[in-house]
Amino acid sequence: MNPNRQKVLDATVQLLAQSGLSGAGLNDVIALSGTSRGSLYHFFPDGKAQWVTEALRMYADTFSGSAEAAIAKAPSVSQGVASIFLFAAKMMKSRDYQSGCPVGAVVLDLQSDNEALRVVCLDIMAQWEQQLAAHFAPLPAAQALSLAKMVIACFEGAFMLARLERSTAPLTLAAQQMTLLIDTLLNSKTQS
Repeated sequence: MNPNRQKVLDATVQLLAQSGLSGAGLNDVIALSGTSRGSLYHFFPDGKAQWVTEALRMYADTFSGSAEAAIAKAPSVSQGVASIFLFAAKMMKSRDYQSGCPVGAVVLDLQSDNEALRVVCLDIMAQWEQQLAAHFAPLPAAQALSLAKMVIACFEGAFMLARLERSTAPLTLAAQQMTLLIDTLLNSKTQS
């Protein structure tokens, strides 16, 4: 990928995580990425919707890969999920609580007339749910998907509370509670 194009996508992810969709405007992306207006429109001729969509998809793929790696190397699925929450806590602290999940931030910032980006975010969340549900295999498919949705909802909510409280405590607490919930549900299924 062209380095300037990558800079735009990286800057967009950072701005979305900090300020949502409204914080990733043309001038903001140009200033943070160090690219020119001409470069931005050369790489993203369809404008903001295109660079935001591509940035969200890039972030989603990176997050998916990191989540898979965390779960794969952990002694249990629940500990792998907890490690994702704990990593997010460290990241939040290192960024002085000024950054969260860019997908969640965009969702909270969407206007009702932005159906295309709503669908992009919906697709990303569905992808994450399916990916996570696959690790809850002892559960019936519908229950595994419900549990995955609950984990993601808890993750997004914990991000918001961590930023609000300027504390890692919400993410740490969420990691503990998700570990208990996942272990309880998976153990009850394997024992029945």
